[in-house]
Amino acid sequence: MNQSQKLSLGLFAGLACLDAACFAALITLLSLSLSSGRPVAGDSLWAVLSLSLAFAILTIGSLFSLSRFITSSLKSKRIKEIFGEDLPIFTPKQLARLARRAKADGRKNKMICLMVSVKGPSNSSIFSMQRENAIKAMRHSYDFLRDKLPYARIGYSIIGGFSLLELVEDEAERLDEYRAIVLELSSSLQNTGALPYAYLLSGESRRLVEKGRRIDGKALLQEAEYALRHSANNRLSCDLQPYSPSLQEDDAALHWLDTDLSSAIERGELIVFYQAKRSLRGGGYYGAEALIRWKHPRRGLLPPSVFVPYCEYSGRIVEIDHFVFLSACKAKQEWAKAGRKPLTISVNLSRRTVYDPGLLDFLSSTVEKYGVDPSEMELELTESLAAENLVFISSVIRRIKELGFKTSIDDFGIGYSSLSALKSIPFDVLKIDKSFIDDLEIEKKSRDMVGSIISLVHALGMKVVAEGAESLKQVEILSSLGADGIQGYYFSRPLRKDAFEALVEEDEARRKKKEKDDRDRRKAEKEARQ
Repeated sequence: MNQSQKLSLGLFAGLACLDAACFAALITLLSLSLSSGRPVAGDSLWAVLSLSLAFAILTIGSLFSLSRFITSSLKSKRIKEIFGEDLPIFTPKQLARLARRAKADGRKNKMICLMVSVKGPSNSSIFSMQRENAIKAMRHSYDFLRDKLPYARIGYSIIGGFSLLELVEDEAERLDEYRAIVLELSSSLQNTGALPYAYLLSGESRRLVEKGRRIDGKALLQEAEYALRHSANNRLSCDLQPYSPSLQEDDAALHWLDTDLSSAIERGELIVFYQAKRSLRGGGYYGAEALIRWKHPRRGLLPPSVFVPYCEYSGRIVEIDHFVFLSACKAKQEWAKAGRKPLTISVNLSRRTVYDPGLLDFLSSTVEKYGVDPSEMELELTESLAAENLVFISSVIRRIKELGFKTSIDDFGIGYSSLSALKSIPFDVLKIDKSFIDDLEIEKKSRDMVGSIISLVHALGMKVVAEGAESLKQVEILSSLGADGIQGYYFSRPLRKDAFEALVEEDEARRKKKEKDDRDRRKAEKEARQ
């Protein structure tokens, strides 16, 4: 307890005693008046009453002061419990003091505020999970940052992480160093095994320190925190998110999303489309990818590119993923009751959904509810997500497969996968990104590269689906290179459920007719030979 806190506590106690004494005097005067039958002199009554009110006001003020002191003490106690020492909580005034120091040093003319937060699933506090492991993860992060950034001022932030303040000369070079440190911290945090569901968010802001001008410390802190909140939207969450005014402009432009999305599911505005997958081995459609669309009452049919990024940032993406999976299972149940052929339906899982501890329970309970064979449901993860935390993702995929589901890695070729990742994570299917398919007809290099990928993936025991085929020539090349399946506009665009059902039924009817015609032809040829 510092000197000012002791003084506040003493002042509160003294004022409370004086207020109690004045109140007692007031009661005594009134009692004497009642017992004697003589009224108390007005001057005496008002004097005592005024003193009581004055001391009451002062006491209330001191009570607020004491409340702030108690809150500060509890917060300080919690910080000390987590980090083993007291950390400052940066305020705009502290930033102003640092800025004044910078003015005396002509070389260092930029102040950078870096915020780093260790988060749990769906951007929740890690303290909503295992407390002991959460403290371990926070301490590890603090020790790591203190070691890597010895000249930075490190404090605790209300976002549940750290604020780092530093005066720098070369802004661009230092930001590159920050980015490397954040990536290294993310990797080391995962390797500790303290909190398998934890991931790292980081954001930064910077301000020019000029003589004769005051630095806006409050804005600096707010901008860094704003950038940190937006870093949850990155595919690789541990990347450093710099602040720019466009972040706030984007939020303002998408404000309608937050309002309209909140009840879109209840109003039946979200629709699942299906894009067919065709086999290059047996022929025919063997499955489809379930894709979300939003039939907005005023804006029309919206593709996922309009609202999914916002859902990823806001945390609504988990609800969206669950809706798509549930809708696909419900459709599978309807098709089974109608006697239609079984189809494998794939559903995308976002990073937030994969990190959700309730994922496995949701998957198993949903297929059980609708009587769906889990081997006919395929769960897709993007390549960048698979590369984010190799140990954790591998563990999740193994547990998903133990439940009977198929798994696939999506968008292969545009992210950061390594051969080690493909070997370590037991996916069933690899989907080659459209960017590899576009130049197949004109570039031998593209054909050689795709052929090598297909051979390698087959050697690892996985099947290959090529995305984005738009011409017969591309389909023929992919078939000759050994691809197992095709998903692209050449065969079908994403369709509403009824249109997809009609597509599959018409294709099955054509296939059956062709098979019958072939049998009849062979029979006629055999009879002719006899």
